[in-house]
Amino acid sequence: MSPFADVDPSCQFYKEISWLADRGISTGWTEADGRRTFRPQEPVNRDAMAAFLYRYAGNPAVTTPGTPTFVDVPPSSLFYTQITWLAQQGISTGWDLGNSCRAFHPVQPVARDAMAAFMYRSVNGGTGAVGEGCIVTPPLAPPAPPAPPAPPANPGDAVNCSDFATWQPAQAWFDTYYPYYGDVARLDGDGNGIACQSLPGHP
Repeated sequence: MSPFADVDPSCQFYKEISWLADRGISTGWTEADGRRTFRPQEPVNRDAMAAFLYRYAGNPAVTTPGTPTFVDVPPSSLFYTQITWLAQQGISTGWDLGNSCRAFHPVQPVARDAMAAFMYRSVNGGTGAVGEGCIVTPPLAPPAPPAPPAPPANPGDAVNCSDFATWQPAQAWFDTYYPYYGDVARLDGDGNGIACQSLPGHP
């Protein structure tokens, strides 16, 4: 009887998939209706590949380090122990990020060339443990935004339109104080935002 509901004896790799299940190397998925499936056409992610190799090796004891081996595989990860073992055996070296830090990219599908390297190292010995001594530099905090300029002091009713020779300086004075104190000097008689329209140069 097939160990998986979606793998019957007519499947090309029925014998091999059944062997994986018999050895406990692949447990497949438990679907909502209780059936166990293998999903034979789905790609294998790197974290699942780590689990396959770890189980094939007999589920050896692993002493997990205080600091995760790979920066993208925290202890809460589903296959943290298996991926840590893979690194300790030098079967997977991951990606070098600098500062002795490495990434594993656990949910990325495993490429065929990487698969060849994993299998070779698992049989012939790895490259040596990796991922020790990672120094994670905390990201720099973004610079604080500049403080808004302090409002000018309230000038009160200090000027009249007659104090300006032309419209432009009157409007500049109005624009400086209006946002904070309104038309404090009563230069905009009709409330249209244009000061001292009787002066030369007004719009």
